[in-house]
Amino acid sequence: IMFKGKAVFIEDTDEKKHAFRIMADHLEADLEARERFANNENIPGTVVAYLDLDDWSGKKSEEVTI
Repeated sequence: IMFKGKAVFIEDTDEKKHAFRIMADHLEADLEARERFANNENIPGTVVAYLDLDDWSGKKSEEVTI
């Protein structure tokens, strides 16, 4: 995948917690673990960014190589 855009850094702690909650909901099946992950006391000091894409492209492979 190729893309063109910029990384936007999130400063607001509530926005960071929201981002962590989305990741935890996607990655963690255990509800208690998701809550710990999303409410971690270290979140305010964590660097969080998202990609603001202007354009992207990619190719579909005939086979997956791992």
